[in-house]
Amino acid sequence: MRIALYIAIGILALVLLFGLRIAAKSFHEERADYVRTPSSAISRHPERAEIPGLIEISFPSADGFRMAGWYAASRNRAAVVLVHGTGADRSSLLAETRILAEAGFGVLALDLPGQGQSEGTASNQRRSRLAERSR
Repeated sequence: MRIALYIAIGILALVLLFGLRIAAKSFHEERADYVRTPSSAISRHPERAEIPGLIEISFPSADGFRMAGWYAASRNRAAVVLVHGTGADRSSLLAETRILAEAGFGVLALDLPGQGQSEGTASNQRRSRLAERSR
């Protein structure tokens, strides 16, 4: 009887440790969405990307912040907008930018708000602030 109790306690401890590990990993990954990703060196120097005609651009967003990106002009009258994922900047799209530009497409590779060289805050941060205001 006592052995069964020890086994049950051991299993319960393992389940709790496993659940704690999952919760900690989830928290860490969610927190990464709220941390500003600094721009990489190549993002600030598009000439180092060795993509012909690639220039650095910026323009105001609808909410008044400056958006930053790269632009390569179209040679085939078609264009593609590239947007990076979480915890990255436009330099993570370098391979795609190169392939599309070499194929003649116009390419606009953007830094999302609050990431890389774009001003503002990440969309998750804006959503959190809006949720707090609505309470």
